[in-house]
Amino acid sequence: MKPPAWLEVAVASTPEREPEEKRCEARTISATRSSSKVWLLGKAQSSIQGAGFPRKGSVLRLFAHHHVENGMSVRENTKLTIQAVNEFWEKAGIPTQRPVNAATKLTNQWNAYLLLKKNRGRKRDSDRAKEEIFMSDLHDLFDIAHQDALTLMKNKEDKQFLLMQRDDPQSCSMAGMDVMQAQKETRKQQRMAAEDARKQKANALPSSFETAGPSGTAASSEEESSENDDDEY
Repeated sequence: MKPPAWLEVAVASTPEREPEEKRCEARTISATRSSSKVWLLGKAQSSIQGAGFPRKGSVLRLFAHHHVENGMSVRENTKLTIQAVNEFWEKAGIPTQRPVNAATKLTNQWNAYLLLKKNRGRKRDSDRAKEEIFMSDLHDLFDIAHQDALTLMKNKEDKQFLLMQRDDPQSCSMAGMDVMQAQKETRKQQRMAAEDARKQKANALPSSFETAGPSGTAASSEEESSENDDDEY
């Protein structure tokens, strides 16, 4: 039996519903895009950007990425972020703070950011001044060097690199550090090769004396025998 004409029109005019999976995916993408830009910090980053040691802004943007977009707990987020920061310092061979101290430094900066965010609706000039200072500090080095790093370090070039990074993170890059590390490794290999050559030369000298010793003794015996023969005549 053919359905009434009005029913056919109603069915044809009803829009097709999107699958629930697609609607959920669209909401997730929308939420991710809206949360990718963080107040005062800029766009959250999934990795630390830059050619030198990590700055405060880069570290906090990575922290924001884990916290806002990945929903990590503060404890887990802090651990992952500090591990990422440590990779830069370990590559440069510079002594660092204990991980717990570096983690405390990071959480203190994040809490300072949250306090500013909480008070952003206020109209006081003092709040705006604090925000300006915070944004200016984002360009500073996130310094996790050991408090006695300059004393513990023996290489002058490593010390100079750390001081330059503290004074101006843009003054030199890890690429320059890689060149210095390569030069240092080359010098180390040259010293080791020279030391091996000296050892081989030193080990060769006693064998020469041992070879000369018996022949010299034999020659002396022959001379003594010859002298005795002369005496008999």
